[in-house]
Amino acid sequence: MLPEPSQAVVQKLTVLMRATNPALRAGAAAAAGALLDSCPELVALIAKRLTDADASVRSAAARGLSEVGHPPKAVVIALGKALRDPVPDVRREAARALDLFGATAAPAAPYLMAVLKDADATVRFHAVEALEKLAPGQPELLPAVVLALGNRLIDGDVAVQTRALSAFGKLAPHAYPLNANLCAAAQNPDPEVRLAAIEALALIPHEGLQVREILRQALHDADGTVRVAAALALAQRRDTSSDIVPMLAQALNEPGARVQVSAIQALKSIGRGAVQALAALENKKTDSNPQIRELAQKAIDAITGNAVAGITTQ
Repeated sequence: MLPEPSQAVVQKLTVLMRATNPALRAGAAAAAGALLDSCPELVALIAKRLTDADASVRSAAARGLSEVGHPPKAVVIALGKALRDPVPDVRREAARALDLFGATAAPAAPYLMAVLKDADATVRFHAVEALEKLAPGQPELLPAVVLALGNRLIDGDVAVQTRALSAFGKLAPHAYPLNANLCAAAQNPDPEVRLAAIEALALIPHEGLQVREILRQALHDADGTVRVAAALALAQRRDTSSDIVPMLAQALNEPGARVQVSAIQALKSIGRGAVQALAALENKKTDSNPQIRELAQKAIDAITGNAVAGITTQ
């Protein structure tokens, strides 16, 4: 907890933020940001530095404003305008601040949607995160946000693309039908992108036949994690075709714990219909990984418990 700044400190920072030396102005803006909790009157002074002639000062001001706990609309708008700054570092800091603001960044939504095409991947990444947080509380903006995010589903940066896929999967069911870029992402050469696409598709309740077809194709993906994610998504759609459980049982022999854990969780969610996998799950009870042993037992309990219930009710 920082000590409450004295009036003398506030006055000194105020003077320094107007100094002729840009390094002093930048340092003062950064220092003032650390004092905003106890001295909110500094917010307006820092915000003025967003239009400073020196880029390092503008960047420091945006970084300092990220410390505002309850940003006023004027600050949100000022940071939104800073997303148009010609210097990438300023745009990065402004986007990061708006990301941290969460739902309160809603007034800057138009600026955030515009920078989804920014040349800098970090700016795009923070814009995606910020829009995901603010869109649910802004139903009038949701269709436009989803449409804008749809263009990032084929982003050239993997981190931005996977983050956009995750955000799109959570928001799209409320606004738009299946997006062509989402279908394309399911065929991306990068397995992490394909996984993010499958997880996004799993969250979309409509477009049943088309989504189901993509998920079934993913059952034959070269990456085990993608295959298991597709199987889990199909199981959640009550599609437990004859090839899903054997595929999941086979996935228990994959070398990666990540794949095995996902497969066990998928089998547990299927329940009684996964009786065929009981032998494979029993083998995992002696696995060297304690997490896998525990999850395997829980899956067995779920499957056998459902099986018994099914017999006694017939």
